[in-house]
Amino acid sequence: MPRMGCGFLCFLKAAILYVVGHFAISHFGEHFVNKRSGYEKGTCRRFIAILNLQWAMIFCSLVIYRQLMAFFDSPFTLICTYLKPTSLTVEIYRRRVANVLLLFFLLSHLTYFLYYFDGLIQWLLFEISSICLGVWAHLMFFCFGFFALNCVLPFLKGVDCFSNLLEKLARISFIRLLLWNRQFQAVFSLIVSVCISLVCFMSADYIYVRTAELPISNLSPKAEGLRIAVLSDLHAGGAVHRDQIAHVVDRTNDMNADAVFIVGDMTDGTIEHLESRIEPLRHLRSRLGTFMVTGNHDYYFDDALAWIRLFKSYGIKVLTNSKADLEGICLVGLNDISSGTSGIPSHEMNISSVILECEASKSVIVLSHNPASAKHISESNLSYNGVDLIISGHTHSGQFYVMLPFIYFVLPYVHGLYTVPMKFVSHNTILLVTAGTLYQGPPMKMPFYSNIWQVTLMAKRTSEFVDLD
Repeated sequence: MPRMGCGFLCFLKAAILYVVGHFAISHFGEHFVNKRSGYEKGTCRRFIAILNLQWAMIFCSLVIYRQLMAFFDSPFTLICTYLKPTSLTVEIYRRRVANVLLLFFLLSHLTYFLYYFDGLIQWLLFEISSICLGVWAHLMFFCFGFFALNCVLPFLKGVDCFSNLLEKLARISFIRLLLWNRQFQAVFSLIVSVCISLVCFMSADYIYVRTAELPISNLSPKAEGLRIAVLSDLHAGGAVHRDQIAHVVDRTNDMNADAVFIVGDMTDGTIEHLESRIEPLRHLRSRLGTFMVTGNHDYYFDDALAWIRLFKSYGIKVLTNSKADLEGICLVGLNDISSGTSGIPSHEMNISSVILECEASKSVIVLSHNPASAKHISESNLSYNGVDLIISGHTHSGQFYVMLPFIYFVLPYVHGLYTVPMKFVSHNTILLVTAGTLYQGPPMKMPFYSNIWQVTLMAKRTSEFVDLD
């Protein structure tokens, strides 16, 4: 068996150091949080989460640095192909690239702290910092992948079946460079990361309207053909400005929907800093009005109840564990699944009590920001016909291509339409998960994933549900 490589040992040491640091931040952070009261508990808890994120990012940045700086390691096979460097020129460029990378890491790590600033500091730094963060995320995917590959390949070479396969793959020059040439890996990671980031940057503000006709049981005649515009995850603040919010409002109004549903994550900041950015929402128009629920980000930086009062002043019907009648449909709005940790008393998500208030003869539609709530709803004993449709957001469908494998691995619902079996009733529930209308953090998003959904409600004529996504 080949001896364990130095890279793998370094990884183990870093993993142990990360776990110790994460425990320390979480332990002392929770002590700090418990000294606060009300919504300040939630905002402090968010800050501790950011510190933990930054601690993890430091180790990820070390992996990126190690992989990219391998470009300057000897032998200089890739460099010598195009240039004739001396040891002195290589060292000069190594220092310059190292300095650029350190600045790049600093800007990337600043992004989430800049949400706590407004005015000149945020205006000067946030756009470039968040773009750096987007590129950083893509670099992390490729650099960590190559780091893992470089750790594993020496072991695989010692196993006969894998050794034969690697020899065959090495006959293809591109794959040989990708597997064995650290300089080529660095160049590949950088070029592909920048190209994908550029595509996501160019597409982020393009709003794509997705459509679906959904069969609903016991649909009242008045609700037949009802057209609903679904918005989610606007994330006003950071790189999302008033113009983007106004554009979303214009696109929504052009749809001439009967109603507008907003399923959370409206803001990333305080009312003092963001009221002017979010103000265009008062101009949303529809025949039956706009209905909204909270998302996890609505609790992170300010008093969510203050935001709720502001949205109500715009004429938006904010459903906080409450219901409304929508053309004979019982429309239920749940507080975000994380609202119990917000510090706001008696504000946690409450499924059974509000849904049980719906009349058994009515169709039930639930607005809930996090699709994880679908599992809780499906396992709740609602003692009648159940829920017909759940509408959620939250996932952004990963926002970046490189995040999709992770998102699909950790989340049961990512994007589109799903059938959710109900435990205590005879029929299943439709779950719609929107990828969000805008974005959070970096102004980058996969093409066609900045979505407004146009949902048309149809009377259910068969017992079979067909996934329309």
